[in-house]
Amino acid sequence: MIEKIRQQSNYDFFYIKDNLKSAKPVDIQLNGVSVEEALKAIFANQPLGYELKDRVVVIKTKPRALIPALTPVFKSVDVGGRITDQAGVAIPGVSVKIKNTQRGTVTDADGKFQLSLIKGDVLVMSYVGFQTKELVYDGQSTIEVIMEQTNNALGEVVVIGYGAVKQKNLTGAVVQVKGKDLNSSVASSFQQTLQGKAAGVEVIQPTGQPGAGVTVKIRSNPSFANAGVLYVVDGVPVNDAAGQPHLGGSVGGARYVEDGVDKSPLNFINPNDIESVQFLKDASAASIYGARAGAGVVLITTKRGAEGKAKIEYTGSYGSQQADKMYPVFGEQDYMTQRNLLKQEIWYRDNKIAPYYGNVQTGTVTPYTPVFTPSQIDGASNNNPSAMDAIVRTGYTQQHNLSLSGGNGKTSYFASGNYFDQKGVIIGTDYKRYNGRLNIDQIVSDKIKIGANIIASNSEADNTVTGGQNENGGIVTAAIYWAPSVPLRGPDGSYPLSPYYPNIPNPLSYATVTDKTKSTRLLTSAYGEWTIVEGLKAKGSFSLDQSNAKRSSYFPTTFLYGAQANGSASISQSDSQSKLFEYTLSYNKNLSEKHNLNAVAGYTYQRTDTEGFNAGNQNFLSDVTQYYSLQSGQADKPTVGSSKGQLTWASYFARAIYTYNGNITLQASIRRDGASLLQRIRNGAIFHLYLLDGYCLMKRF
Repeated sequence: MIEKIRQQSNYDFFYIKDNLKSAKPVDIQLNGVSVEEALKAIFANQPLGYELKDRVVVIKTKPRALIPALTPVFKSVDVGGRITDQAGVAIPGVSVKIKNTQRGTVTDADGKFQLSLIKGDVLVMSYVGFQTKELVYDGQSTIEVIMEQTNNALGEVVVIGYGAVKQKNLTGAVVQVKGKDLNSSVASSFQQTLQGKAAGVEVIQPTGQPGAGVTVKIRSNPSFANAGVLYVVDGVPVNDAAGQPHLGGSVGGARYVEDGVDKSPLNFINPNDIESVQFLKDASAASIYGARAGAGVVLITTKRGAEGKAKIEYTGSYGSQQADKMYPVFGEQDYMTQRNLLKQEIWYRDNKIAPYYGNVQTGTVTPYTPVFTPSQIDGASNNNPSAMDAIVRTGYTQQHNLSLSGGNGKTSYFASGNYFDQKGVIIGTDYKRYNGRLNIDQIVSDKIKIGANIIASNSEADNTVTGGQNENGGIVTAAIYWAPSVPLRGPDGSYPLSPYYPNIPNPLSYATVTDKTKSTRLLTSAYGEWTIVEGLKAKGSFSLDQSNAKRSSYFPTTFLYGAQANGSASISQSDSQSKLFEYTLSYNKNLSEKHNLNAVAGYTYQRTDTEGFNAGNQNFLSDVTQYYSLQSGQADKPTVGSSKGQLTWASYFARAIYTYNGNITLQASIRRDGASLLQRIRNGAIFHLYLLDGYCLMKRF
């Protein structure tokens, strides 16, 4: 039909051949009509439309009409709600979470929230000082919830910096999460278990690799001028650990500086050993920790022994994991079709073909030649596994935890051991960890108390590069750019490259790369406490935090960048040792029936020594030796480097909390920090804050 109109009218037609496949057969007779009338009759009831442009008929697909979607059995709807207390006052900051999911939100200043819900969802609402409440969504358009206050919570003791106070006497923003509320069965780090547990706390894990680092932000923390949240475990700051070493050598160091392999330095803490986690969220609460508390403070309190018979506990779990959703990519047949269309569009542009790119007619230039012939496309299939499917697998996590605790009134103890094993869903990612912990507290006399704590951890990880950009983007990027028309493995077992992106490695070849990280950490601490008089105590403590991380890698000749260097090996290592001395004098006493004073003053000194080393070589005779024989490489200039650093903190601090009648609290805190980062240790900065806060008890008459 198109050819007949072209012959009789001298009109030219512009169209994409594949679009004509959807056209319906036409059986029509027309005599003595114009071209416009003929086109209107031909394209009636067709899925195609047309447009006339200077004696050129452009055929294109019609926009698809929106088809009302069938209402599914389970349809999610946006539901708004409001949470108030028993007096009808809105409660801001309430955590509203859908049970057994990671979806949730918090209420705004008016106590309002909005969530996408399905009928039958169970909402869990929690807030400090109120009873946790569960509610089943039954399809209502709005949700009104009244939360009841928990009087017991007001009397609960909450750990703050260098002491503890009752919940009702808190003046700063402090949120507590109990250890029993943390889902430790599938997490390598306790940070992962904090998601959705505290309002105003954002937990982000940039990569899903087993043992990967986690970023915790308190109240969004918009500043880029800090080193992140300060973590304190049983009174010991633990941020100065040996970090994950970067890939070394001329290949890994140059291409994968941002390698997406960031192991959490807090993996040494067994989540099962945690008694509670406190978030010091504002300046009032965190000022006692000074300069390093700019992004907030996370206090971790571990379990200790209690008086009673020895108690043995075992917990274990096993679970499988699968990638929930990966980036969608074309199947082989669709890829061939799109590759042809892309080349055809480039042909139109380069030859300035009318009507979009110029005035050149198609018959006056070299004909377009497709990349793939119709027979090749017809012989292809969209059902073959894609490169994205090839790089994922079924993973698992398992852990076993054994603990022993007890005490006799003067001596209490707690010992635990943990084994954690995770097989990642991305090929080449695994993580194993062994933890051991022991603490003991001894009452020597009615005035003297001593104690010690030991945490030991050893871990091994297999890494796969997932970060970076462009050709250095890692295994996921390589799978996205892979051409489905090329087999992932050659007949000889080799790993071919995509002809369209020859600078990107074959995604399956990442499995042949050896990249291992071994980490050890030993945190020991001891203290002695002397009760001078009733309410007045002096305490001295010492801790030693030793950590080591070693990363060994080898890029074989089966991997693109390894082939370019004829094999590339490297070893990187980082060591850290941190010593902490603390001396405090505390006073806590009811001065009279209505007056209470809780005060503490102290001095702390911490010195951290770090060392680093890396070496690399390439051009090996064989892949067999990997990184075990760096000296056998024959690079023109092998890489080698080392580093050393020292950081010292010396600080004085004081805090006083005065409570009147149990419901009015005045708190003042001051701290002076000196650091070797400044010119001299005596050059310090003073952090101080005075806060007046009131709390009124409700009474019935």
